[in-house]
Amino acid sequence: MVNKISIILLVIALCASISFAKKYSDPSGPGAGQGTSTIGTTLCDYSTLYDAAWDFDTTPNTGSWTMLVQTDLTEPVADFFGNTVLSGSTITLKPGTGVNPTITFTNPSDNAGWTGDFIIGANFSNNGSNYANIYTKTDNFVIDGSNNGTNSQNLTLAAATTQTFANRIITEGGACNNVVIKNCKLENKPISPAGKG
Repeated sequence: MVNKISIILLVIALCASISFAKKYSDPSGPGAGQGTSTIGTTLCDYSTLYDAAWDFDTTPNTGSWTMLVQTDLTEPVADFFGNTVLSGSTITLKPGTGVNPTITFTNPSDNAGWTGDFIIGANFSNNGSNYANIYTKTDNFVIDGSNNGTNSQNLTLAAATTQTFANRIITEGGACNNVVIKNCKLENKPISPAGKG
């Protein structure tokens, strides 16, 4: 009985520490299209960055949104973040308080012309066999690798060694403004081209 109570209290404390996070599309709380969400393999709103990107792409923005990465992630496909962001609102990806996660991208292809794993300014909903309308101006997107609001580097974005030489970890398109990438460790380890070490 004591163990069950301890588990319940732990879950309550976890929820309180993440300010009652919810999915971007969830209409509760401040409403859909804003708020705070968690990404991780256990007890999170999304289990992958891909799931969070899809939700962002298909839900109209109504305010600022923060994504807190709570655990290491492996992303086997490219993650497209493309949505019109309201003036004065910011979309932020950062590690949760006190964690040092690594997001490893393992997609070996070039994503049908996109040489990138984390793509800002392109939308999943237009991504398929037709790439003509993929661009989506996505302003005020911030990737902040600090887990405590300082200049500490607690988030690593890594490309796997199985990827092609032309691969890029982050690509920006769609005429995006005010994109900020700071306090992150970037580890691009693609296969070298023939004849190179």
